[in-house]
Order: sequence, then structure tokens, then C-alpha cells
Amino acid sequence: MMVKGFFERADREFIVGWAFDSDTPDKPLRVAIDVDGEVRWRGEANTHRRDLEEAGVGGGGHGFAIATEALGALPEGEFSIGVRVEGEGLLPGAPRILPAAPAAPLVPLAPTATNVIGCLDDISNSVIRGWAFDRGRPKIPVSVDLFIDGGFVARADADQFRPDLFEVGFGDGKCAFYFATPLNLLDGRPHRVQVLPSNLDSDLDGSPQDKSLQGAAPMHDVAHLQSKLSAMLEQVRRTMSPFKGEASHLEAVGRSADYYRQWCDAHVAMTPERRHDILKSIVGLPRLPLISILMPVYNTEPRMLRAAIESVRTQLYPHWELCIADDCSTNEDTRLVLNEYARLDVRIVVIKRERNGHISEASNSALRQATGEYVALMDHDDELTEDALFYMAKAINETGAELLYSDEDKIDTGKVVFDPHFKPAFNYTLLLSYNYICHFVVVKRDLAVKIGGFRTETNGAQDHDFLLRLCEHLDRDKIVHVPHILYHWRAHQASTSLGTDVKSYVVDAAKRALSDHLKATGFPDATVHAENGYYRIAWPLPAKLPRVSVVIPTRDCADILSICLVSLLNRTDYDNLEIIIIDNGSVEEATAALFKEASADSRVRVIRYDREFNYSAICNFGVELATGELLLMMNNDIEVRAGNEDWLREMVGQVLRPDIGAVGAKLLYPNGKVQHGGVIVGLGGVAGHSHKYANEDDSGYFNRLRVAQELTACTAACLLIRREAFDSVGGFDGISLPIAFNDVDLCLRMREAGWGIVYAPHATLVHHESYSRGAENTPAKILRAQREVAYMKSRWGDALTQDPAYSPSLTLDREDFGMDLHRGVSQETHARNRRLAPSDRKVEVRASVVELQPQGG
Repeated sequence: MMVKGFFERADREFIVGWAFDSDTPDKPLRVAIDVDGEVRWRGEANTHRRDLEEAGVGGGGHGFAIATEALGALPEGEFSIGVRVEGEGLLPGAPRILPAAPAAPLVPLAPTATNVIGCLDDISNSVIRGWAFDRGRPKIPVSVDLFIDGGFVARADADQFRPDLFEVGFGDGKCAFYFATPLNLLDGRPHRVQVLPSNLDSDLDGSPQDKSLQGAAPMHDVAHLQSKLSAMLEQVRRTMSPFKGEASHLEAVGRSADYYRQWCDAHVAMTPERRHDILKSIVGLPRLPLISILMPVYNTEPRMLRAAIESVRTQLYPHWELCIADDCSTNEDTRLVLNEYARLDVRIVVIKRERNGHISEASNSALRQATGEYVALMDHDDELTEDALFYMAKAINETGAELLYSDEDKIDTGKVVFDPHFKPAFNYTLLLSYNYICHFVVVKRDLAVKIGGFRTETNGAQDHDFLLRLCEHLDRDKIVHVPHILYHWRAHQASTSLGTDVKSYVVDAAKRALSDHLKATGFPDATVHAENGYYRIAWPLPAKLPRVSVVIPTRDCADILSICLVSLLNRTDYDNLEIIIIDNGSVEEATAALFKEASADSRVRVIRYDREFNYSAICNFGVELATGELLLMMNNDIEVRAGNEDWLREMVGQVLRPDIGAVGAKLLYPNGKVQHGGVIVGLGGVAGHSHKYANEDDSGYFNRLRVAQELTACTAACLLIRREAFDSVGGFDGISLPIAFNDVDLCLRMREAGWGIVYAPHATLVHHESYSRGAENTPAKILRAQREVAYMKSRWGDALTQDPAYSPSLTLDREDFGMDLHRGVSQETHARNRRLAPSDRKVEVRASVVELQPQGG
């Protein structure tokens, strides 16, 4: 017999599933259903189902849906239900545990003003928040209304979880409310803000409040702002930009827990139709790899352990085994739960270690027990989404990947999910900065064994170490990002999900893992610095520094060019430097005097370029005159800051790494706001600057404003390029892109040729932005800009909407890495194996391979 099937669902009303023998597709199979091991029903799986027919399961007549009345009296307490084909084993998905019968519901009290309590807690530029709770109907959310100056504005349900409310006994804690602050409240004038329970006249505590809030400048102020000095330029551009708005407001809209809940409802909710489509897809997969889930356990709180195991047992993809290594737990309740599940499901194997060896040794015990083609890593208190293994199996079929990872979020003790992490395609430099991959990880079992499994000397950062050593043996195109939220990371006080400061030994373990990896890959002199939750690699420089040729196009504006030159020459700790100023038509006496003064320095040359302004052609002309093996494209309005004298050494160290073609700096406006944190292709239609207008000390989206990483592009306002890479793609395109997007196009072509682009935030400079050329506000300039946009869309097509350094679930309308309700993943979204580095190269390794040897425990 070639039996396929699945035990799909069970409750106290129906038991549903299907069973099919591909050797005898016209003959229904007989199935048996048991309760706590006692057979209660036998019969044929012969119910016709359209979904089975469409999926090619015989003629579709192989389903069963049995009313539980046919099983006789069911236990009042918790019990198991098993379904098996007679003469065969349990169907995948069996057995299932049904909870105890619920108590008779209480009749709720009618809502009255005396039953409803709550408070208007806070009114800020981004959010109006508080809570409301109905003591008579504790499980029904209170509806609340927002009034501004007596006028109705919005209605919301107080149904958001807050742990402080849960801890003091307000039901399940889901009684908080949030309103996005209306923009007309941010005009600086006093307004009365009032929140009342709907259909009741009594205010919440703290309501009403009189507030004066100051937000972004209104549109009618643009003309006034344009007349200001350069220090006000950033505010003007911000007001006129399609990305306008307060950063705090954008964060509230694009990242709040409520907005994430809406995003989940729109994109990942498990509807019956979606479940049907996934089950149909599973049947159609040509390859059904067995995935062994490794779960080290030690004294896990039983409720969390049950939730973790049940999240595996409810997987839609049935080809799995769960290998649990009990690391000598002393908690009797933990051991009882493990024994219970080992009896309930033959796919669950519990290894009882004889001594406590901590997480790496326990993980290795689970790895030795695994029989699957792939192994997956799971913590003992976390949860998988029910489609997690399906998407991994689907990606394996589509790409042949050997290491896969997904997106993830966090889940609190009240089952509320929050803080989603939407990740990029594989990003080696980012992995050196911190373990951005984290969860959910699936890897070929023989590769995990080949590298020796997990190392006890890196306990606390063992997963980071494991991933780094895997990279030493994998081509980049075998590492694939699956862009779906598949993993809920448990957030509680003992977990690293609340921050590495909870477990400080993680930092020391990660530094060791990184140092060992760098030595193994040929960089024994590189040093690792821990910096507040992430890591900075100081790449070694050769004894003889390579020459850097700085190319600066300019026209007049002697005041700003002087700042650029003086700061560059006096605040740069780098000896082998030449500066080539390309003068494109300066006429002012002050500029001529500055040129004469600057030329007295042997490192500076001024070259005349008397043609029409064409940024690309000017830069290419400067490169022809350069003698350095490294080229630094620099705008004339860049300023090197005091205290950051090693900025160029930082960039040179990065660009000299194998396969790196260019390195971009972090640029700030004069007021300290971020002007450039790298380029995200697709923002605003073609490309935009990451994290624009963020504060200088902001960490950005999961630290991405602070850490080195590979990106698709960086601005040429300050871009260090390996000359070999520049020449290999023919330099800037002066024909199609004379002014705008030439740097993005250059970076895209370098990446296409196999060169990586790195963002180096520890090289931080000031950018006054378009100081000498001004804004794009004349008809000729607007027409030229439109032509350049059209060219980029024609030349690069889908690449402008599929930046591998950026998640498909994040917005293309703003620079703040916020979510977008209208943009997200679907079942059809493929694994993202678009690359940020050459596909046919692995990290060179000089360490020996250590096989994982069998041993006890």
C-alpha cells in the first residue's frame, strides 16, 4: 500500500481528515478512530471532497467527517483522539489532544456606566492611548469614542493586550486602546481631547484633557521655509517629500502592535481557503523531505512546553519528527509533559540525557537522534506557525537550498504577537554584525553533522556560531530567505527575546564565535568589538595603505567647498590620499582664491571641465585622472566631523574585503538628522535613502542604521569604490543618467557583475545636500528627472521592487522600514534567493572539518 492522508481537525463535534491509497485509487480505505487508545469507530474514508479531487487525490472520494456522537460518551477532561488506516500506522497529524469540556457560560451583565472603568493614559504626537474594562462583561471589549473639541473623530475597541493590565487582574489583559493622533491636533494650538465608552455619557478617568501639540510644518509654510538658510533645507525637503511626516507618527502607523495585527489579518490569517490551498500544494510537492526539529529542553514551564510541542503537532506539512533532548530536567512537571507526548505521538522522540550539559550538548543529542534529510532549530518555549514546515518544504523544492531561514515575531504570555522582524535575503556582512537570522532555521542534516553540530564553548551564542560555521561550507545560492512569519519567539523575563542584556554571557560567547570564524576565514588580525547588542569588525589594513583618489565635482560655492576641503585634509587619519577637484564652470573670485590656496597642498589638484553639467561625465573624467586603486566619490557639500578621524580607514577596511566593490558612509544633515543610511531600491518608485530623518543616535529597524551590512546601493555623495570594480562596469552612465540615479545604477551594475556593496555606519559625515546645484524645480530639470526615472524603470524593471536587502513585507512609500497593509507575502511568494553577493563562492575557510561523533546522552 502507498497510503497518503492527514488527520486535519478534531473538536467535540466533528473529526475530519482524509486517507488514500495511490496503488488502489478507486477503493476507499477503512479507518479506525480511537479515544485514549480505545477504538470507538470503524468505517470507510469515502466522503467526496472537491479539494481532494482538484489536488488529484483519486476522484476526490477519500475524505471522512465523523460526528463525535458516533464515538459514544467522551471524557469530561482532556483526552486524545487517534486516526489510523486499518493495518497501518497513525495518519499524519494524529493523535490530537482535545481539552476538557468548557464550563457552562455565565450570563453577562448588561453594560452600565458603573461596570465600565478605564483611563485616558497619554496623548502624544503619535498616539492617544488608554484602557477600558467592563467588569460585568470581562470577555467583551469595550468600544470607546474619541472626540476632539467636542466633535466625534473615531471609534476603537479596547482589545489590545497590555501586560500591566493583565498582571493587576483586568481579565486577559486585552483592554487597551490606541488612536493614531489626528494631524489637525498637531498645529500647536490648544485642543480638548475626550475619550468616552460608546453609548455611555461618563468619561474615563483622565478625560477630558486640554493639549497643545506641535507637529510637522504645514504645507502653507513651504514658501517661507524655502527662504531660510541651508540649515532649514532639510525641513523644506521633508515637507515637500512624498515621505513627509513626523518620524514618531510613522513609527506609530507602520510598526505598532495594532497595525501588525491588521497586517496579519490581511496577509497571514489562516482562513479555510488558505488552509485548503496549502494542503493541495503539499500533495503536489514532488519532494517531501523529512524535517527533524531539534528541541533542547530543561525545566521548561509546562504550559509553554505544551504550546511549543502542540505548534509542531498541528503543522499542515506532516513529514516531520520532533527530537527533544531533555537536559536532565529536575522539574517533575516538565518530565511528565515530555513522557505524555512521547506516548501520544510516534513522531516525537524524547532523549533523556544522563547529565546536564547545557544547550549545545543537548542540541547535539537531539541532532544525533535525527533521521530527517533536514533539521530545524526550535527553542523549548517558542511556537511555530502551522504553515512553517510547509513553506520550508516548498522553498526546498523551489531552490534546492541547504540552509533556510524565515521571518519571525515575538509572542507574549498572553498569546499576543508583536515586534515582527522582516528580514533581507542572505546578508553575510549583517550576520557578522549580529545574528539577524535567528529563527526559524532549517539546514541539511549531513551539513550540520559535518561541521560538528553545536560548540559548548559558545553557549549563549551557539546558534550564531553554528550559522557562521555553516557559511564556511556553503555557496551563497544555497542559503535562502523564506519571506514569511513562521516563528513566534517567546518574550518573557528569562528569554533573550527581551534583549541580550538579560543574558550578558551571550555577548562574550558571540565575540568568541566571531573571532574564531574570522580566523578560520583568513582574517586572524581582525578584531571584534561589542557595541550595545551588535558587533563591529575592525578589518585589518595593509602596512602600505592603498592610495585613495578623492574626486570632488564643484562649481563656485567657495564657502561650502572650503569646509569640505579643510575638514577632509585636517580630520582624516589616512596618509595615502590625493584630492582631485573637477571645476565645472566656477566664475566667482572667492572660488578662484580657494582653488589657488588648496593647490598649494601637494595632495590637491584642481582640473577645469568646461562642458555642460553632467555629474556622471564629470566623475568619469575625474577617475581618468586619478592614480589611486581606490576611488572616493565625494560631493562638495560633505563635511568630515571632528572626532571621526578614522572614517576613511573604516571604509578602506571594508572595501578591501574579498568581493566588495563599494562602501557607502552614514550621512547626516547639519542638524543631526540622518540623510543617508544606505539606499533601498524601490522606495518612492526608483530608490530612496534608508532611515531618512531619523535621529543620529537611533538604532533603526533592528539595528540596521547602526551596523555594517550589504545593501543594493549607496549614494555617491560619499562612496568609496574599488577601481577594478568601477572599470569592470564602465563607470557612471553619462548618457542615460547625467544627474540622478547614476550612483544607484552604478551599484546595480557592480552587483550584477558580482561585487558587493557595503554600508559602513561607523564612517559618519555631514551632508549639506545639493548645495551648489539646488532643487529640481525648473521645467527643464523636471523633464530631465522624468526621463531618468523612466530609464531606470526600463533598464532595471522588477529589480526596483525586489531589493534583496529589503523585505517584500515593508513599505515602499516611506524610509522608516514600516509595514504596509497593501504590501506583503502570499502563499505564492517564493523563497528569496536573490543575492547580495556572488553565488558561486563560499567564505574561504582554513579550519579543519570536525564530524559530529556518536556519544552518550
